[in-house]
Amino acid sequence: EAQKRAEEAQKRIAGQLERAEADEKERQEEQRKAEGQGLLRLHRRMAAVRRLRGRGISDAGPLVADPDRQRVLRPFHALRECLRKCISARANRPRILGPPQAELGPPGKSVEETRSRLADRQRAVREAATRLRHGAEAESADADIEGIVRDRDRHRNQHWRALTDAIKQLQWALAVGAPGSQTNAEVDAQSRAARQTVEDWLQPANVENLEKELQRLQHLVEDCARCAAEEAPRLGSQAVEVVPSGLTLDAGWEAHQPPGGSHRLWVHVARNEARWEDPTAAPPAALYRAVDALAAFEAWEAQCSGAAAAAATDAALAAAQDALRQTPCLTPEATDEAVSALMQRLEQADAALTAEERLHEDFDALALFPVSVVLQGAMGELTWHRHEMDSLQRVLQALRRWEDEGQVVKKNMEVESARDLKVNKFRDSKADCKKLRKALVKEQLLRTLRNLEDKEDDDDVEEEDVAAVRAAKQNLQNAEKESHAALEALLELESDFPEVVRWLTEGIPHVLLPKWRAERLLSDFEIQDTIRCHNVVHRAQLDGRTYALKEFSHGNRKTWEREAARLLRAAHPHVVELLAVFEDRSDKYTTKFYIQMPWYQMGALDTWVQNEQPDARSVRRVLAQTCEAVDHLHSLGIIHCDIKPSNVLVGADGRARLFGFFGGGGRGTGGCRRFNWHFFSDRRRTFLG
Repeated sequence: EAQKRAEEAQKRIAGQLERAEADEKERQEEQRKAEGQGLLRLHRRMAAVRRLRGRGISDAGPLVADPDRQRVLRPFHALRECLRKCISARANRPRILGPPQAELGPPGKSVEETRSRLADRQRAVREAATRLRHGAEAESADADIEGIVRDRDRHRNQHWRALTDAIKQLQWALAVGAPGSQTNAEVDAQSRAARQTVEDWLQPANVENLEKELQRLQHLVEDCARCAAEEAPRLGSQAVEVVPSGLTLDAGWEAHQPPGGSHRLWVHVARNEARWEDPTAAPPAALYRAVDALAAFEAWEAQCSGAAAAAATDAALAAAQDALRQTPCLTPEATDEAVSALMQRLEQADAALTAEERLHEDFDALALFPVSVVLQGAMGELTWHRHEMDSLQRVLQALRRWEDEGQVVKKNMEVESARDLKVNKFRDSKADCKKLRKALVKEQLLRTLRNLEDKEDDDDVEEEDVAAVRAAKQNLQNAEKESHAALEALLELESDFPEVVRWLTEGIPHVLLPKWRAERLLSDFEIQDTIRCHNVVHRAQLDGRTYALKEFSHGNRKTWEREAARLLRAAHPHVVELLAVFEDRSDKYTTKFYIQMPWYQMGALDTWVQNEQPDARSVRRVLAQTCEAVDHLHSLGIIHCDIKPSNVLVGADGRARLFGFFGGGGRGTGGCRRFNWHFFSDRRRTFLG
């Protein structure tokens, strides 16, 4: 019974084993059928995807029914080509100093500081000289001005050194970062070459070509913006966001020490830029540029070509093929792990094929186009390109301005030594004029005494007296000419060396100094006639020429200054000419001031008409010249208020000269009034009287 039970158990176990083997064979058969169907499906799907690849993504999906696709994208392709030209042009331009608010850097600040200090000292000298000129606190001002002048001269030397150093450092900054091992001669040559490169790059022809390129870029941006507005909201609705390149810190900056300079310079050789400030300390500008626009454009083109999706699909299929070759599926050695890995590879290949099929079916090139990045990059390129041109122009202008200023400062430094010589020459000429004037007065007195002694019968003595007086007058005139020349030389120095007014006559306004004759007196002239009206007017002769001398008393000094200044300001071919101004202190009890003008022989307009009886054409010409003079006065903001025949003088050449507009009275008194021209801006009028 036990043996029987054991045999039955063995039979049951054998039956179970047979059923298990049959089930395993059935399962393996079903698995082989399923694997065969999966591989066949993958093969067929791969063939379909390859057919889609032959058609191309740009012709698939909704774009097939879009006939305006080329019209929409054509300006963007032209914009891309223009941006490429801009980038290539930037590679050939000189170095840019930035950022815009600190292009000149510490050298520019140093020049500004020394210039400001020099201007303050020059202003102090001028204020002290003004006090001297007007006679207020003359002694104390004369004692203080010496120290102020020495301080001014010291700051002028400092400013010249600052200008020289700034020019060298700025030229060096435009060159390639020179290592410290280079000699000074090599650095100077390199700096001069960089300066010449900037000069050549900013030639009018090159600037004009660059402006044309920028205008073309501007027009392309406008066309692209118009197309984007017409295709909105579809165009760029699914574009991928791009980070501006300005937000990424570049590690290509290197610090250099300029030769002889105390400030470091950071140079980026690849970008051809240099900065006086540490570029890594300040946050970069969040600005799209041409590189961002081109990168986004290329990424979109790669996306349109389907290269990324095709590469992912091919990689998945290649991995599945490798798994099939390496996994013995139909052998007893095959393990569950190997089969599971094979199935995973097949599933990945199937997913890659599905993604590529979906890309071909649902792809919209216009929706994925990065229109925002392209437009912003083009606008950023415009902004940056104009900044580059403006930066180079400002740097070049600064160099030229500093060089011109340095020449002026150096000339003033050289003139400092000649200043004292000119002052001494002027003072000596004044002393000579005084001596010769005394000699002339002496000769005149001697002649008068001889005339009183009734020696009229002695013709030889009379001729000797006349010859002596003439010789004394001639010597005095020659001395006055030399004194005037010395005065002119001092006046040339007055703008840069206002301290020279210490040796000029007190109280003379600055504007009248070019016409001032320091040593001239009324007795130098031969008075031929005297006309008494509002002011005394003398007709006098000097050196064979006739002049009109308008006389002012000491109490009317301000009137004399105002009339002379106004007459000098109103200089015009048809306005009375101011020849000279002088004062006469020969009378110790009173001082008189004079305005020297030409004597117009034909007299006033009515006298000329009465005496000469000109034809109508000559009268019209004179009246037209008078109107030109009136218009000139109006342009200066002066209304004559008293135009009449007696105030229009006619010379021997037949030209009219307007007169009598520099008084201080109102209408009808020979005066004039000031007015603001904007009251008559709508129509130009000429107010005659």
